[in-house]
Amino acid sequence: GRGRWDDVWAEVVAARCARELEAAAWVVTEAAAAEKDESASSSQALGDTGAAAATHLRAYKAKVRLIAVELRRPRNSMLRREVLEGLVSPHDIVARKAEEFLPEERLDERRRVREEALREVVLKKKELDFYDAHLVCPSCLSAGARYSVLRDSWALPRCGGCQGYMRADTGKCILAECATCGEHWQADGVV
Repeated sequence: GRGRWDDVWAEVVAARCARELEAAAWVVTEAAAAEKDESASSSQALGDTGAAAATHLRAYKAKVRLIAVELRRPRNSMLRREVLEGLVSPHDIVARKAEEFLPEERLDERRRVREEALREVVLKKKELDFYDAHLVCPSCLSAGARYSVLRDSWALPRCGGCQGYMRADTGKCILAECATCGEHWQADGVV
């Protein structure tokens, strides 16, 4: 009787919701693909439209899979109920990034890890592996400095592929530290 009707109605509502989510996912991924195509080079061949369509289809399928998996998770039961009741629009769900489905504790952990990694990269002191008695400090003009090679043009091939253009040798780019005053500087073109 009544319980059977409620089950059938719940299936109808879920099917309608799934259809709306899929339509929103198609629109959002299509817009993203169109934006990507506009930013691509105008010299692309027209034959690339098949590849672009395949890429769009993969993005659409990935988005639908993500939403289906996340709405099935027990931790997202409130969100699932809000979607089924129409309190959250399908477009709002589709517009979410995968990270936005995570619980607050995981988001905090990810933020903390990102901040630590960024701090480590920004504040990491570059090891100065070599010493050159002929390097002159631009600040105190004393000779002798420890340095590290940031870029060495001799380590790169001189020919730039099939065009045959020869790249000019620019020497090394180094990060140096004065042995006397501790001044840091970067020098390009050091051989």
